Amino acid sequence: MNVIKPLPLDAILLHALDDIVFIMEYTDESVLRYAFFNEAALAQMPIKEEHLGKTLQDVHEAPFAEKLQQNYEQAIERKESIVLEDEYYGVSGEKRFAKARLIPFFDASGNCTHIVEVVKDMTEARIAQRAYKDASERLKESRSRYRSLFDNNKDAIFSLDLDGKIVSINKTVTQMLGYKIDELLGVEFFEELVIDGKEKARSCFHGGHCYKAEDFRVSIKSRDHEIGVLVSVAPVEVKGANVGWYVILKDMTELDQMASQYIESESRFRIIAENSHDVVFLLDKRGMIVYVSPACKEVYGYSREDYIGSLQYEKIHPEDVEALETAYKDSVKLKRSFVSEARIYHKTEGWRVSEIRGTPVFDDFGELVHMVTIARDVSIQREREQELVFYAFHDSLTGLPNRRQLKDHLQHYIDDPMLNNQTLAIGIIDIDDFKLINDYLGHEAGDAVIEEFGKRLADVMEGDNLAARLGGDEFAMVLHDVTNAMEKDAMIRRLHAIVAEPIVIKDFEVNVNISIGLVLAVPADETVSSLLKQADMAMYDSKNKKIAGT
Repeated sequence: MNVIKPLPLDAILLHALDDIVFIMEYTDESVLRYAFFNEAALAQMPIKEEHLGKTLQDVHEAPFAEKLQQNYEQAIERKESIVLEDEYYGVSGEKRFAKARLIPFFDASGNCTHIVEVVKDMTEARIAQRAYKDASERLKESRSRYRSLFDNNKDAIFSLDLDGKIVSINKTVTQMLGYKIDELLGVEFFEELVIDGKEKARSCFHGGHCYKAEDFRVSIKSRDHEIGVLVSVAPVEVKGANVGWYVILKDMTELDQMASQYIESESRFRIIAENSHDVVFLLDKRGMIVYVSPACKEVYGYSREDYIGSLQYEKIHPEDVEALETAYKDSVKLKRSFVSEARIYHKTEGWRVSEIRGTPVFDDFGELVHMVTIARDVSIQREREQELVFYAFHDSLTGLPNRRQLKDHLQHYIDDPMLNNQTLAIGIIDIDDFKLINDYLGHEAGDAVIEEFGKRLADVMEGDNLAARLGGDEFAMVLHDVTNAMEKDAMIRRLHAIVAEPIVIKDFEVNVNISIGLVLAVPADETVSSLLKQADMAMYDSKNKKIAGT
């Protein structure tokens, strides 16, 4: 227990000059008065010299004063210093994070006379911590997506180091070759597993670089027999440096058997064996399907009998037929392969986006004999690509544009000479006391409030107006139809109206208040940062007026 008589102010200040320091006088009536605060407190917090001698209730609004009172009394009750983490608003109204140590002092009779509070600003550390957490979550998601793609791939995938030794494999490798994982790790892939085609494999590598981009055929040693495979090699790069290789093997057993039935020339065998992926179609010169690989059932839900004898475009989306037909004809005319994309109908799942590769086969007189086409379902890949593009520019919780898209939008209006002289409004919205919602109802409820408010905000956006979530409980707007003070005031009233009705979360009504900063500006005279800063300052001015009761 600390005992002072009288209070050694000089000693306390010597130990707390770098941080914010408050000294509170505590009376028998449980009244706390400001006895001292240092220059750091005056510079960083909304406290003034005239507050000396005043009580917590004189200086602060009731909820905040009550909270401070409880914190101080907790330290008195424990009779020892305590450390608390909290939020506060700085002199400009910006939200700050801090760690406060409360130290009670007692007289010789054991009565508390003063409490010293030393506040350390943790805002930058908290921002860095949140950034690290967000980056970690994104990294975890990326690793999970990679692991799912790696483990569930129907092709056998080996990860090799720069010496060609096996570092990891997916489960298809064990299914295809019959080896256990431990039997393959550390094995030199090209030296110990490749039987026929070693020289071809070695020719791909020299000095740690892959010079052969196209796929090639080799024979691989399984536990029981040889397997003919199609090999694809891709470098593994980390920070621009090659650290290893991915080797992908496609079992060509089925295609080799098919080729043995349909080979009419060495050229056709090479095309079927080396260029086929997933579902293989063999078309005659009229475009009729004369062969389809068994994979058609798994990939598109139809049996081989459903395809054979039908024309190639029957299960192609009508809107994609023209482009595919053009690619087909150009391929024949120019005697070269083609790659196109089209929607192919799945028997039970509807249209599936597919990559289609075709190679024409000619006889000795240059006449078309067959067209080999290989269809691969890339629907999931395209959906994920669209997802990545969407979430690069949108907030994952509300679906609103994110800070990146907002800045791009503003930059467009700044750079475009046809637009940058037109007045527009930029706004920042902050949900008041949002931390209390998280503290009392939980972060799940807080997310629900953010999501519902985002929907309501989006509903009042018209035309080219844009609403975005900047992060946390902060939103932004770019309003192209607000060009004067009257329209600005009308929009502010409209925005306040969207929270007039409480937000219901699990049958619990949450009343939400917002602070709005809305400014008019001409983009040609500004930068993105200056526009957002003006709106931000206007928002904090609005918040401070609420706090001051004006």
